[in-house]
Amino acid sequence: MDSIKELFRNIFTEPDNATFCIVKIGAGLTVVYALATAAFHHLYLRESFVIQDFGVGMGAVFAGVGVALGLKKDTPEGKL
Repeated sequence: MDSIKELFRNIFTEPDNATFCIVKIGAGLTVVYALATAAFHHLYLRESFVIQDFGVGMGAVFAGVGVALGLKKDTPEGKL
């Protein structure tokens, strides 16, 4: 169980492994939201969820995440 906690800590924190990065957390929540919405549409509403339409918006979010992380690396102490 500690190795899973360590994995998530390494993914969602800054290089110091103590400060959580809001940009990385937002990207992770976007993926979880897409999967939950697809499951809800399929299991509860019995409709198809057009993931391609959602994917266009999600792609824009990930482009913004990439830009934010790229800008953040050039700031002092890596904070945006």
